[in-house]
Amino acid sequence: MVAALSVAEPRAIAIQIRRSAEVLGYDPENMTQAQRDEVEKATQETVARVGRPTTPKPTVVASITTWTRQGRHWMTEQDTKERTRRPPGKAVAIALCAAFLLVLHAIGGFFLLNALLVESEGPWDRTVTDTARAMALFALVTELLAAAVTGAFVALVRLRRWWFAIPAVLLLAAIARMVFPPVP
Repeated sequence: MVAALSVAEPRAIAIQIRRSAEVLGYDPENMTQAQRDEVEKATQETVARVGRPTTPKPTVVASITTWTRQGRHWMTEQDTKERTRRPPGKAVAIALCAAFLLVLHAIGGFFLLNALLVESEGPWDRTVTDTARAMALFALVTELLAAAVTGAFVALVRLRRWWFAIPAVLLLAAIARMVFPPVP
């Protein structure tokens, strides 16, 4: 049996025979010689048909285990389930990245709000244009920094790409205010 399957993989073959026995409903530790021969014959037939040792997919299984095919290996349903929760360390890292970006956006938003709300006190107020452009420039610099930091966090797979929308909107508003400042 072992020579027929593969001389290079004795451990893999032993595992295949054990798994085949489990699939067929036998206890691999307490099989009779007739049961062992049946398992080896079924495994040999599978190897002859497929070309490599595999465990046949059972139609009826004595135990609760359900076998599914994953790539080249047979696995139980329990083995194939993926984790649904993030590890706590990753959640904390995401929260810290988001908090840092929100602080940068709040600072940029403050400068942009000042640039948008500044207005002339009268025809003699010549500093209103310079003030609006300066505040818009501060907002622009802050949001460019926030966009760079967002790029780093997205590249590290800490945040998703939609985080680029916030600096994009604030950058466009700051540029618009710099181009169209209030006139005295």
